[in-house]
Amino acid sequence: MGPWFIPLWVVLLVGALGQEVSKPNVTSVTVWPEGDPNRCLEMFEKTNQNVKRFGVVPGLGWDNLRNVEASQAVQYTFHKCKLTNDGQYLIPDNVFTVALKRSYVQTSAEFIDVTTRSSSLTSSTINTYSGLYFYGNSISGSYSADNIEIRTKQLEQQAYTARVMLQYNRYESKLQVDPPLSPQFKSRLMSLAGRIELNQLEMAHYEAQLIVRDFGTHVLKSVTAGAALIKDDLFQRDYLYAGSYGRTKMLSYARSSFYSWCGLRGSHSSIRTEGQKIETEASTYSGLVTESSIRAMGGPLMDPKTTSVSDWIAQLDTNLVPMDRSGDPLYYLITPHTLPELPEATAVEAAEYVRKAIQAYYEMNVIPGCRNKNLTDRFSKFANIDDESCSTEPSQSLGFGGSFQRCKKEGDEVVNDPCEELSFPNILTGGYSCPKGFKENFLHKGSRLGLLESERHCKRCPTHRSRRYCSTTYKQAQGVFRTYWCSPIKKTAPSKALNFGGIFSRSINNMLTNAMNCPEDFSEMRMMDDLFVCVNNTPSDTDIPFGGFFTCEKGNPLASGQKKCPAGFSKQLATVNMGCEIYYCVALWKLNGSALPPLRRPPFMMKPAVPIVEDDRKPNNTLVMVDMEAETWMQNQEAINLQQGITEGQSGHSQGLSPGAAAAIAIVCTLVGIAALLAGFVLFKRYQHSKRSSGQEMTSSGKGSGNSYC
Repeated sequence: MGPWFIPLWVVLLVGALGQEVSKPNVTSVTVWPEGDPNRCLEMFEKTNQNVKRFGVVPGLGWDNLRNVEASQAVQYTFHKCKLTNDGQYLIPDNVFTVALKRSYVQTSAEFIDVTTRSSSLTSSTINTYSGLYFYGNSISGSYSADNIEIRTKQLEQQAYTARVMLQYNRYESKLQVDPPLSPQFKSRLMSLAGRIELNQLEMAHYEAQLIVRDFGTHVLKSVTAGAALIKDDLFQRDYLYAGSYGRTKMLSYARSSFYSWCGLRGSHSSIRTEGQKIETEASTYSGLVTESSIRAMGGPLMDPKTTSVSDWIAQLDTNLVPMDRSGDPLYYLITPHTLPELPEATAVEAAEYVRKAIQAYYEMNVIPGCRNKNLTDRFSKFANIDDESCSTEPSQSLGFGGSFQRCKKEGDEVVNDPCEELSFPNILTGGYSCPKGFKENFLHKGSRLGLLESERHCKRCPTHRSRRYCSTTYKQAQGVFRTYWCSPIKKTAPSKALNFGGIFSRSINNMLTNAMNCPEDFSEMRMMDDLFVCVNNTPSDTDIPFGGFFTCEKGNPLASGQKKCPAGFSKQLATVNMGCEIYYCVALWKLNGSALPPLRRPPFMMKPAVPIVEDDRKPNNTLVMVDMEAETWMQNQEAINLQQGITEGQSGHSQGLSPGAAAAIAIVCTLVGIAALLAGFVLFKRYQHSKRSSGQEMTSSGKGSGNSYC
């Protein structure tokens, strides 16, 4: 390689690339890539069109308990540069809008009390029509910031809320059917499908719960854009039932107060009213109100002293915000059509895992109880759903005789036995039994993988005694546990019964403390692999009546063996283990505290361990290979045979280099590769000469003779 080497390949590269640069791209009008919204906006700007990007679009994930938008579930593209019908806004290809030509200012008024969920300001439709059909689906929106703020104030002040809202709707944007999934959402679904195919079911449940955490419970299919003015007034509930007032009159006063604040005395045709009457009623009403809050959502800044309602409406298009939302459960998007890479059965099963994760999210946050405030001895101020406890007498504890858990190790012989952390005797007996007056009840069977252990083995090569071959063998065991709990034989609780102080885990708070701990003077009693029951022997104001356990498989012996709670008790989801829901029964009317229980968000389980895969021990183990770009889903030997070819072929999907540029780069790479090989050969010969007398160790993972390495 003389001094001519470097100039030659530089000339080759520059010459080939120079041919491409010399070709001007006269058809290009923008530097933005195809499908980017900025490409469309720049094109419209060059043609003197004043177009803005429409920001109120469907396709996002939606958390229907918190009423907040989640990560993007549907992919947006702008290849078509679509506009709204009036030509003012740029919208994605898979979205269309309906201009509300009959748009008008709409006013509404409602009463809200602690027993009812307030109508959402921006998501009433999706809260009411959630598309979910399981226990607890009616709590949609209960954990929204707006609802929590109102309920907290009402609990603190023993008050009602009167809400009056002026709303103006401008557009309704809708999602086309069968939209393409966003790359992030699709990637998570493909990972979930892989867990299912590999029979890693606990990890599949875990990943499904992560999907719900990040992408929400629903996907938005339609969003109404507009703006609104809202006024909330708090007043003592006694005024509502006083002789001179009533629900109808108080709402009339609330409207008048709102109109007076906005200066709406005849300023708009749809809300004309007599100015003198408004002033009189507003003055009377203001003396009853203890607290008021006023908000503007969307539109320009609203100052009643300087801005008229007509001016506010005229400038609404400068700042449109969502006024209502509708959509479907998130798993409706998971179909063989949106995931053509997957076998149809796998896509359906993945949707079911996500559905179960959504159901667990709802049930974890259901607080059933009596919501009739007139029944003071049974009223549960924290309840967000009614149960049968209003029609029954206040419940007393039926007795809890503790629990115990047996464990059996399965798998390899390991140093750390997983059953050492999964075997729990009953604290009342010190053994695996129930105290006198109680009987044992099988609750649940589960398992947990132990730690992954490894052993390293080395031996000399038979053909090269100076070298050694080393291999690593992995071993793993799992603990299979069976959980039992003790229920009273008779209807009256025995004297040795434990007092119940709630349940928590490493990912779920105790509803009595709103933290992952027990109340004061209570101790922890472990159940299953990640559940802690709080108990003590001394009655206190903290403990709550206990009414037994039941699961997806086993009934409650305190409810005649049925999968429900005894009369007067409400069910609570304790955890989900191996895909099975574990419930416990309590009487929530004794729940103390002033703060509303916080939302419990997924995941509701610890991240499971992934079992090891050894081809020599499990020769029929399924190999799942997913290539997102090539849309490939293959298994077993076919995947093994084609894996290398697809990996090498992925480079063919890249575009942008011309044949000349690619040829130049290929020549350069070849020349550089030859130089590297020559240099490597020289270095190797020198290394071999200097290390001729020393041994060399070669390693690999797994099992085998290792002769091929020698």
